[in-house]
Amino acid sequence: MVWEIHPAVQVFTFLWSLVLGVLLCVWYDFFRLIRRHFHCNAWRVGLQDLLFWSVSAVATFFFLLARENGRVRLFVLLGALFGFGLWRVTAGAVLLEIFSRVLSFWQRIFHLIFRLFGRILHPLVPIFRKVGNFFKKIPKIFVFRRKNS
Repeated sequence: MVWEIHPAVQVFTFLWSLVLGVLLCVWYDFFRLIRRHFHCNAWRVGLQDLLFWSVSAVATFFFLLARENGRVRLFVLLGALFGFGLWRVTAGAVLLEIFSRVLSFWQRIFHLIFRLFGRILHPLVPIFRKVGNFFKKIPKIFVFRRKNS
């Protein structure tokens, strides 16, 4: 019995590994977008990296399990790497910039709304303080003090 791997199957697997690389790059771009627009200290970046690599490893493992019966094949890993890089320098760069601008727009809108509400509510702050001070005094009214005998 001769065991043979058909070239068509390998080409099909290579093409799917390119798709896997693109999907992994889209997943990575999601974290890049978060890091661009929100303050991420070293702990958060480390957590994001751990999440990215964990999901990527599991996705690659299941891909290899489904397409190659769990065997690690160099052409599959190179295909995923090539797909990742190809997406990153072509459509990924353009889409990341577009989503970044859209997110910046929405951040400005929300900032404007919060500033507007702040200006509307600012004159009411002294009233809220007086009401709060009144409610703080209520328990003191009902506390009975004993006379020293």
